[in-house]
Amino acid sequence: MKRITSVSYNLVAKFVAMVFFYLQDILLARLLGIEGYAEWAYFFSVMTIAFWVSNLGINNAVQTTVARDADNEKEILNHIISGIALRIIVSGIFSVLIIFVAKPVCEICNIENKYPHFLKLLLFGAIYIFLYLVVEFWKSIAIGLKKTDKLLIITVFEHAGYFVWSIICYFVIGNVYGIIIGYIVSYAVTSFVSERTYGIRKRKELFKKEDLKQNMLMIARLSCSYIIACLSAFVLMEMDTVMLGSMQSNKTELALYVAAKKITSKAPHFNEALLTALMVDFAVMNLRNISERKKDFKRIFGINAWCTIGVSVVLMFLGKIAIGILYGEEFIMSYKYLMILLPSFIITAINQMFIYFLYYQNQAGYVSASYFISLIINLILNALLIPVYGAAGAGIATDVSLIPFIVLLAFRVRKTFREYNR
Repeated sequence: MKRITSVSYNLVAKFVAMVFFYLQDILLARLLGIEGYAEWAYFFSVMTIAFWVSNLGINNAVQTTVARDADNEKEILNHIISGIALRIIVSGIFSVLIIFVAKPVCEICNIENKYPHFLKLLLFGAIYIFLYLVVEFWKSIAIGLKKTDKLLIITVFEHAGYFVWSIICYFVIGNVYGIIIGYIVSYAVTSFVSERTYGIRKRKELFKKEDLKQNMLMIARLSCSYIIACLSAFVLMEMDTVMLGSMQSNKTELALYVAAKKITSKAPHFNEALLTALMVDFAVMNLRNISERKKDFKRIFGINAWCTIGVSVVLMFLGKIAIGILYGEEFIMSYKYLMILLPSFIITAINQMFIYFLYYQNQAGYVSASYFISLIINLILNALLIPVYGAAGAGIATDVSLIPFIVLLAFRVRKTFREYNR
């Protein structure tokens, strides 16, 4: 019953996130038009990569740490306080760095000639990244502790917030800067609410100040295993957009491609809603429970697979109609890129389960290495295919680069189960 409730909370959280994400994206496409939407998409892809560089695996490390000590309230509180302290320090350093390098980088790359609002967006984006990382930290804690009720609260404030505030600020300010300011307001409010949901200040007597430095170093060491994986995962997801926006002058093609990619990149949230709640138990595996864990894995894999098939069928048969109705007729050609990117959605949805399993089995290093291989392949293919095939080449590069990744992960998962039987 507890697991069903956990899954239910998570499904609602993911549903809320997806609804507001798509509402936001659709409204921005209609408000900004093709060229304005292309500039926003290019900026946001750069921000996403910067966000995951700044993450440095800290959120993932804390999530795994609290999952292992889920029954020890004192240890959990120490992990959380030490983790948020490290999170704020690292995020602050990266945000300041972005502010200092923004103008020189824009001048060297001559970006403002193509995207006139990019520099100011980047300066606002430095503040947004800091707050976003803090909010994601609290969400990681909720996942690690299976506190999906808290995850739901944070998700509602986050996604409903950036939808409402960005629209309000857009109409008040009258340009694209209002959107990113709305994001900043939303994430500031959400970070405050997130901290309050854990009631840390009411339990501060459990925290041992003398262990703060030691705990921060422990989390920092553990995060090293996740750095390449986190960086590669989102560079892999956003590099095609950044390279397409930099190498091609056709903003219309970029806008159409990004609209399709937004759909396929968020579609795996259906799968993640289930996996977030169901995969935590794999943090504890031994000879006594290995048989039960195998059965659980097969059952969850089946649920994940059927979920993936269902979403794929919906995208294939209703995608074109939905794009025309929601985004507008000028975006109807996005369906072509949606079909090109469909294999990447399927592979990503399956990969998520393998990644969760390997993370909870302390094999983040292997995931990182596998991600890095796919990242290199993706970069090479994008460089070769985008100049010739444009957005279609970017989509093909994404699909192909994910194939070795899923093969490597599947091999490792199978090997891990075999090792427990020896």
